[in-house]
Amino acid sequence: MKANIFDPSKVHTEFRNNISSYNPVIGRKYTITHSDETAELFVTIGTEYATDLYSPIRDELILSIDDADNNIILQGYVNVDSHNNFGTRKLRNDIFLREIPLALKSTFYADRIFFQNYNCLMNVPVIINFLSADKQYNKRYYYGTIGNFTNQKC
Repeated sequence: MKANIFDPSKVHTEFRNNISSYNPVIGRKYTITHSDETAELFVTIGTEYATDLYSPIRDELILSIDDADNNIILQGYVNVDSHNNFGTRKLRNDIFLREIPLALKSTFYADRIFFQNYNCLMNVPVIINFLSADKQYNKRYYYGTIGNFTNQKC
């Protein structure tokens, strides 16, 4: 993920699995990929992750709206460990920390009609899990609420 300035013209959205602007809420999944060359972000929305879009270096962000003990959360995952010898854990961790806010803003822009329909989701917490075999990088980060990344308020 490159160039961390939000530009809506660089966000491309694909809807899969008969997803609508209303359904589903719980289990709605997002796969966010990007182009290093063009700084475009690709947000795929469906009932399953778009595993066919994962790159060999595994630098995608995946998100899901989940029910955690009767509380709705938006939970995501990134793979910090190096794949195909692309960067050290520290480098990948630093890139994800820097770029996730842009990816989140792009995701909420891509699915803005859904979030307008469910304005009550603006206060839902956003948790991103950084996955690594190294305990130093295997962490959970709280990114605030969905409303922090949109112009909408509950």
